[in-house]
Amino acid sequence: MKFDLGGYALCLISRADFAKDALAPSPAGNGFSGVGLIYLAQTPEQVPAILAQAVAAGGELVKPATRTRWGIAGYFKDPDGHLFEVDYEDAWVFDTEHKLVVDKVN
Repeated sequence: MKFDLGGYALCLISRADFAKDALAPSPAGNGFSGVGLIYLAQTPEQVPAILAQAVAAGGELVKPATRTRWGIAGYFKDPDGHLFEVDYEDAWVFDTEHKLVVDKVN
């Protein structure tokens, strides 16, 4: 489910599906909050580069850049343990002000 927030989006998926995608050992407890923020990369090549920058800045690589059905994505945690996904998909469209065009997303 997606909610248009005026150039940003709130997307909800099941906790179990999110845990599986983020390679969390269990969808319940064990340090998996069930919440993550996503950075949408502008090119597929940016995904591994951004993950490497996050690790160099003190983040922890959770899942390396991996091909998906939709594009390429990977995960890292910041030093406080917050989960971030770095994602590139052709379906994500941005306007001239670099705001997400949610109604174009499948």
